[in-house]
Amino acid sequence: LVLGHHQHTLRGVGFLDRVPVLFGLGHVACDLPRLADEMRRETADIPFDDEGECRRILSDFGIFPRAGYPLLPFHPDARRTVVARCDLDTGGVTFTGLYPCRIGPGGEVQPLHVDDPRAAEDLDYLRECQEHVPAAGTVAVEADGDLVCWRLDPDPIRSVTGSGGDRIAQPAAAATG
Repeated sequence: LVLGHHQHTLRGVGFLDRVPVLFGLGHVACDLPRLADEMRRETADIPFDDEGECRRILSDFGIFPRAGYPLLPFHPDARRTVVARCDLDTGGVTFTGLYPCRIGPGGEVQPLHVDDPRAAEDLDYLRECQEHVPAAGTVAVEADGDLVCWRLDPDPIRSVTGSGGDRIAQPAAAATG
């Protein structure tokens, strides 16, 4: 099992020798209530109290205080996050799943329920991420009680073999094109 980190956003899941590689799970906790004050101390060139000006100078993906989200100074995509579930036995990983969640304005993580329309939006986002992941897995939507779970399995067409194999990891678009 390989867990990527520091992406701040969901980045997708690939497989190497049937082992899941989770490139980015997003945030579960972020608490930066004094960010504007700390950033002002570092530079006087950017008005961190003016979100529009920050966006103009730093771009949408810059780190600056966001209206309504005082604890999460990242692009709105960073409000999408997942909790990973990997079931293991002596042979390795038997199940790989992601439970989509959203981060609320107060920093709380809210799991998405099967009747939540945001689950479909986030599934589209994950599928877009999967297009850029080497040896991307297939995604199937399942319900786990009233929670959404995205099951990921190795795609035999895009599978990648590590030691001793001759297949090369390719993003999905390159593998099919």
